[in-house]
Amino acid sequence: NKWRTLNQTEWYYLLNQRRNANNLHIPYTQVDGHKGTIILPDGYTLPSEFTDWNFMWENGISESQWNTLAAGGAVFLPFTGQREGIAINNSATTGYYWTSAWDGGYANKPVYLYFDNYGDHLGGSFFGITTYITCESYFGNAVRLVRDVN
Repeated sequence: NKWRTLNQTEWYYLLNQRRNANNLHIPYTQVDGHKGTIILPDGYTLPSEFTDWNFMWENGISESQWNTLAAGGAVFLPFTGQREGIAINNSATTGYYWTSAWDGGYANKPVYLYFDNYGDHLGGSFFGITTYITCESYFGNAVRLVRDVN
């Protein structure tokens, strides 16, 4: 019952390797006016009210509609921006989330996931994650806590 952050491999699996991963990840949406991305659980079927729904920025979903998705296990990751010193950068355009990974190689820096208007990145390219992004540990990124369940 301990809470933790996902590591690099877990983020990669969640966004790219799960069966039907592309259909369980809605990268460009708004929930009650807040831009971000939605991750749906394995085997999820959208409720009938969302049939043929376009989740893109211009449509978005209401708080009430979000509550329906969340009740089924959906997760919303809003754009968070990144703190550098006292400045918050890109808060309306990019989500930055820490992983529990640390690059022990040449860079020797912590690893983070970011996503923006163009998709998600754990380094590498759009939805084709091949490497990962590192930054100085004094940057402030968001965390998404998870816990293992049986």
